[in-house]
Amino acid sequence: MQAERSGLLLWSHTISAEQTADLKQNWGVELIVELPVHLRAIWSQVPVTKINWLEYVSSICSWLQSKSKKGDVVVVQGEYGLTHYMVQWCFYKSATTKEKSYIMMS
Repeated sequence: MQAERSGLLLWSHTISAEQTADLKQNWGVELIVELPVHLRAIWSQVPVTKINWLEYVSSICSWLQSKSKKGDVVVVQGEYGLTHYMVQWCFYKSATTKEKSYIMMS
């Protein structure tokens, strides 16, 4: 039996009915998983000063790894640098692990 596909949301807003329908109909998502409130605060308040991305997003990466499984969809939207970093992180994880597979959509 195949596990249900989750859609993990890396953004700071609440998902709309239209976005939910798109994930379910076009991406086969059965379960939508939003960032916890404390991680949304990190995601939505990126400092304007130079930062170490790895340190800044470590808690988000840990959450994503603990909640995701092979074949899940990760939806990323936010500040350009943070979004770019997380897309690259997901592609890296997808290419280097056998247990996880991240599918990106914008």
